[in-house]
Amino acid sequence: MQGDTALLRYAPFVIGLLGVLVFAGALLNGFTFDDPHIVAENPAVLGEEGWLSLLTTHYWSGEKPTGALWRPLTLATYRLNRDLTGPGPFGFHLVNILLHGIAALLVCLLLRRLAGEPVATLSALLFATHPIHTEAVASIVGRAELLAALFVLAAWLLRERPWTSASLFLLAMLSKESAAIFPALLVAEDVLMPRAGVSPRAPWRRYALHAAALVIFLAARFQVVGPVAGDPAGPFAQIDPLTRILTAVGVLGRGLFLMLFPVKLSADYSFDQIPLATGALDPAFLAGLGALAACVAAGVASWRRARAIPLGLAIYFVALLPVSNLLIGIGVMMAERLFYLPSVGFCLASGAAIAWLAGALSPRRAVAAATLVTLLVAGAYAARSARRTGDWFDQLTLFEATVGTSPRSALAQINLGGVYAFLGRAAEAEEAWRRAIAIAPHFPSPRYSLGGLLLAQKRYDEAVVHLREAARLKPDDCMPVVHLAEALKGQGKAGEADELLSLAKERPGLRGCDDLRPSLETGGAAR
Repeated sequence: MQGDTALLRYAPFVIGLLGVLVFAGALLNGFTFDDPHIVAENPAVLGEEGWLSLLTTHYWSGEKPTGALWRPLTLATYRLNRDLTGPGPFGFHLVNILLHGIAALLVCLLLRRLAGEPVATLSALLFATHPIHTEAVASIVGRAELLAALFVLAAWLLRERPWTSASLFLLAMLSKESAAIFPALLVAEDVLMPRAGVSPRAPWRRYALHAAALVIFLAARFQVVGPVAGDPAGPFAQIDPLTRILTAVGVLGRGLFLMLFPVKLSADYSFDQIPLATGALDPAFLAGLGALAACVAAGVASWRRARAIPLGLAIYFVALLPVSNLLIGIGVMMAERLFYLPSVGFCLASGAAIAWLAGALSPRRAVAAATLVTLLVAGAYAARSARRTGDWFDQLTLFEATVGTSPRSALAQINLGGVYAFLGRAAEAEEAWRRAIAIAPHFPSPRYSLGGLLLAQKRYDEAVVHLREAARLKPDDCMPVVHLAEALKGQGKAGEADELLSLAKERPGLRGCDDLRPSLETGGAAR
């Protein structure tokens, strides 16, 4: 008995260490995907301005003049990280891995209160090793998810200390906006797991303090980036609300499938990897609706004998709500990093279900059977996570893997083409950009990139076709016009080229032309 108690005492630390070891391969990775824009090359992270400037800086400040995301604490950790460990990627990845280990430890401690043992340890094992977490841990910009989840977990653990909990909640929101859902998680616990001897008024005092923290955050955020609204550049920007909701329900079903069977994972699910729903009879919507119905049925069936199952499912869906596209359209259709905090609930439901089934099938050896099954699943998860972590080794590895799992993602094809072009693999770059155009003919980026490649190869006739279309699709950008003029001159159409340049000269608001104005004045075309 004493041995069992000692094992349980150290279980959270063992699970935290396991979380670190599973993703340790990320230490070999470089800066990938959005890491260069937000971390490696971001003036706010490089320290070009004072620390207080981070409070008035939007998250994408290194790439765009304006933005709707405000995560000053996350940016501050990048800057501190760089100051302490240097500009290379190793130190950034090390911090991410350690944050995941701490989060796994806190999950174990929290679930002990919510579900007791052995469910807490079994569920935390699944959380520490789950492959759905790879993007959040192995991608440096996934730190926003890690920090938000870590502070939410700490605030939840310390809910009996309302002032401390509310302060941690504020830090969670300063890491990522979606942490604002935390008070709803407290309500879910109070409703589904009421505790004897607790005054009915006590929760309302806590709610009031957390509501105050939320108001403070929203007011400060409004001053920097404006009100909370749908992303104007997101996948649902021009889509009617019904189509958005139908599509989002289908994505919920896809997410549940990945939580159960995290085999085919991807770093990108953008257009047109997940098509928009065509109506109420859309197969993806019906599949998502069926998955949600199955979850409700599982919660009802286990209500009396395994209350941790409906609690875990409630935590999963509540935590997922802000990033589900059900309420407002966010910047992505789906991303695996968004499941980091919600997965706490899913892992709780899974651990509780394993323990319940083991007890039903083998009452005398329920703990041993549940432990064995969980270790087998966690072992498979760990192996998949370790292998998946290597996909973030460099840009080439990441985008080749992403195109393999999301071949219908135009963005993945565009990025892969860019990597091939950088490496001098022109033929492969051309193929990738042509695939992107086939998927998304309305995207200007692959047209412009392919046109520039063809222009460099002096394939002027083909270059003109794509650059002309890029200029049409992006009329506020100067560069397609400049390159189109150069391609026209290559065709021997100097008159048409000069006319284009003259029109560009008379449009001072044309983005990207200010530094080219002198050459436009002389009729030249800088590249």
